[in-house]
Amino acid sequence: MFLFIRYLKNKSVYTRLRDASGNFWDFNSLTWGATLVPACKVFLTEMQDDDTIESLYSAEESLPAGGPWIEETVNSDTGRVIGYGDTTVPIESTQLTLRQLLFGYIGNASNVFSKVCGAFTGMIDFYVSSYSSFSNSMADPAGTRVCTLASTGVMSNISSIATDGEVLYMKFSSSFSCRSAIVINIYNAVNKGNIRVYIPLGAAYVASLGAYYPTTSSGLLLYENGNLISLGETAYGKALGMIPIINWDRISQPVQLTTTAVIV
Repeated sequence: MFLFIRYLKNKSVYTRLRDASGNFWDFNSLTWGATLVPACKVFLTEMQDDDTIESLYSAEESLPAGGPWIEETVNSDTGRVIGYGDTTVPIESTQLTLRQLLFGYIGNASNVFSKVCGAFTGMIDFYVSSYSSFSNSMADPAGTRVCTLASTGVMSNISSIATDGEVLYMKFSSSFSCRSAIVINIYNAVNKGNIRVYIPLGAAYVASLGAYYPTTSSGLLLYENGNLISLGETAYGKALGMIPIINWDRISQPVQLTTTAVIV
């Protein structure tokens, strides 16, 4: 993290980190301690400019996991704290974009997952996870299952449906196959709102693929080759585009002979 402050010229300035209990972070031993030792101080380098009174003091240092932690900048000569804040790191634009694209989930026992249209075999399991878990493992964030939706549109496995999550995603059962494009509606009882999830014709269980992420544009994202990309841009997604449209309604109908000629 980049540490900095503007302060009077020609001073000795350092920054230290503290936790909620007031302990100090030791940057050498990487532990918290009650005593302020030299290793707890990150001295900032003075960089003078045209200002005749103040200079920029700055340094870069790795932070302990977790937080945010209390950041105090100190005049080393007097021990006086001359600046303070916390170590909250601003969310980068790419993260903001993902947060806007992906669905969050407000848990409630009265939420309803239902099939609006389309046909599929197998099951769809819906999960929720924190954004940090999603960031750490997009292939499978190991979230909490909030619901299972059967091909009949009937919900099951709803014991955790009231669990909140920053990211909603889904996984297909091994027998899943999308026979015609599916639209799933998720009714949220808290804000009385609905969101729609779209699954394209031909989508099916693939052992090498894990989580699918519905987006606000009704597309699907999945993790492939180190990137989170649109299902349509993946090798698997492009293959779906080659699948001809099948009239699945006729698949279970009796075979009809179109000729009376019998070949013996």
